[in-house]
Formats: sequence, C-alpha cells, structure tokens
Amino acid sequence: MEAGPLSPEHPSLTGGFAVKPRSAVVVSLAGSLDEGDTGTITGYAAGSADSAALDQLRKAARENRLPSIEDAVTADLRNHTSISVSFDGAFFEDGTFVGPDTTAFFAMVETYVKAKRDLLREINFAVRNKRSLKEIFTYIEEVASSSLPNEKLSQAAIYDICKKMNAQELLQLRTRMNDQSAVEMVLQQYQKPWPKLRRM
Repeated sequence: MEAGPLSPEHPSLTGGFAVKPRSAVVVSLAGSLDEGDTGTITGYAAGSADSAALDQLRKAARENRLPSIEDAVTADLRNHTSISVSFDGAFFEDGTFVGPDTTAFFAMVETYVKAKRDLLREINFAVRNKRSLKEIFTYIEEVASSSLPNEKLSQAAIYDICKKMNAQELLQLRTRMNDQSAVEMVLQQYQKPWPKLRRM
C-alpha cells in the first residue's frame, strides 16, 4: 500500500508478506518463496503445535540451510493426517481488503497504519516548528524504548505497540544514513498519498 513501487529490500517483500505485481509466491509449511528467489526462506511455519520443531525451522532458515528445513518439515508432517488451507484476508495495493477476517487482520493493519501516520505527522510538526534533529531523534528513541502493558491488549495498547515498532524502524533507518537524510526520507513518506483502507 505504498505510493509507488517498493524497493527490493522493503520489509513487506523481504518478509514474505507482499506479492509483487505480475508475480507469484509459493507458500509452504517451511515458509514462502517468490518466483525469482534463489532459495532464501522468507517466512516460517506457524501451524505446528511442536515449538521445538518451529525453533528448528527458524534456526535453519536464519542460516539458510535448506536441507535441514526440509528434514524438519518432513519430520513435523509425520504427525499429521491431513492439512487444510484457508484464506482469511488480503489487502490490495489501493487499500481494499477482502476475506472473512476471522483473525481481525484488517483492524491490526489499520491500527499499524494509523500509528505510523501519526508518528510521521509528529515528526513533520517538529520539523515545521524548527525542532533540532537531536530533539526529534530523542523523541523517536523515547517511543522506540517505551514499555508496554503485560495485560490483555486493548486497542490503545496495540496502537502503542505499532507506534513503537515504527519508531524502531526509523532508528534502523538512521543507522544507514545521516540524521538529516533520514528525516527528509520520513517527510517524503508522510507527504505521499496514503490509501484509505476499506473492506469490500
């Protein structure tokens, strides 16, 4: 749902969450691979009840050991007599959502986008009011390191988690460029048209 093409290293592509235009993604119990991939595992099985098996899969994927992944999946499959696949929901690039949404995925993404937009709005406000880069990044660091509640998550708590995640992403961006360039990139993102999320 970005305004414009995604860079190859964009998290939604490298994390296996997005399907690029005119391309395909194969999803298996071991993860997801796009059609141009050379074997990098970009997602992990989450349906197994065996946490040790999942840990083994994740470790093998991090180390890009494909035979180990195949062995782990094969061993896990021996415990199953059948597999069912269901489609719960998906977002299109224009913000349209389809699917039954039994996992409340729409609300989660909507909250994430709102938290990101609000954080970028705050940075934009700080820049327009001549705040220094040091002040801006001090605030981002505060958001990124904020403590989160342990009790059952309310919508407000989920929003805070999403805002914290976005602040952490901005701090990672800061490690790859100088502060001024990072803020300029953030403001460009803020000023792009954002799709309105809506259900079909």
